[in-house]
Amino acid sequence: MGYLTRPSAARLKQIHNRQDNPGWGKDYVPAIKATREEAPSGSRPALTYSGKLQRDVHTLSKVETETLLIGLYCPKVFDLHEERMLAYLPCTHPLAVHPRTRHLSWPNSRGTLAAAEELSALRCHPTIKVADPEFDGELMEIPFPLIGDFLWFLEDKDGCYCVNWTIKGSREDFAIKSHFSSPVIPTTKAASAAWKASMRHGVEEIYYSDFGIRTQRITRDDYSRDLANNLSQIFGWIYRPVTLPMAAQKKILNWLRLALSSGIPPFQMWSELASTEQLYLDDVKYVMYRSIWERQLKVDLFQPIHIDWPLLPEKRDVLDVYAEWFRR
Repeated sequence: MGYLTRPSAARLKQIHNRQDNPGWGKDYVPAIKATREEAPSGSRPALTYSGKLQRDVHTLSKVETETLLIGLYCPKVFDLHEERMLAYLPCTHPLAVHPRTRHLSWPNSRGTLAAAEELSALRCHPTIKVADPEFDGELMEIPFPLIGDFLWFLEDKDGCYCVNWTIKGSREDFAIKSHFSSPVIPTTKAASAAWKASMRHGVEEIYYSDFGIRTQRITRDDYSRDLANNLSQIFGWIYRPVTLPMAAQKKILNWLRLALSSGIPPFQMWSELASTEQLYLDDVKYVMYRSIWERQLKVDLFQPIHIDWPLLPEKRDVLDVYAEWFRR
């Protein structure tokens, strides 16, 4: 764990300052930042800029970074709270304070303490010890918040809703043995750690189910490696500064559509056009990747994409394949 994020009274105050009234879009600040000082030890912190959110998104593992791009690819998404605090006391629905939805009625959550109590797992809930001013500074134990991975905010024909993603490296990290439902903590160190982790997952799901928010469990095994690599490559291009006129971009897109339908590699198309058109290869790359991201150029994202390989027409829509991740 980062040396500035170990559970403490100062850290608790910092989390509440950031998260008691979390902002939206560019104003949101995660409970844990992807910095050397705050990221947990052994994590892989990363910052990914999103034009839709107008800010850097903080992720703490490679799986988080890869699944983030799948989430941002969904056009129904209008906001994201990553590394969001789960309130330990009763609290209002996340959408109850959003400008689009605060006029609507939303269910509350009982908080993570009540969820832990429901599972007979209060001993699993994080706590810290602080001085009690009413008893001459005697130490007392108080709750410390759990932190979630991704809380997505989406809008469809029926209105706005949320989906909670909890993300792990493998399915085994979510595995819950039959005896883990017992309120008795296993005696071995490994079994005890697994029991506590399974209870924390259960607490998170109960916490969000109070709101009517579904939790989606995601691991590295749940998505295509080629898709992850393609989205990473594409995302590296779409926010680059470009001076290419819109008319020229539309012309390149039409050429790319022709190349897609005729099986011509984009590089070959550029080579043939460069002799007559004032056209740079980076211009072609920018338009190609941007058009794929915006779903204007429908290619197969489950096969490797290279500038000197023919583009393959889309066979499966990413949003259909991973529809379960985004449903209510």
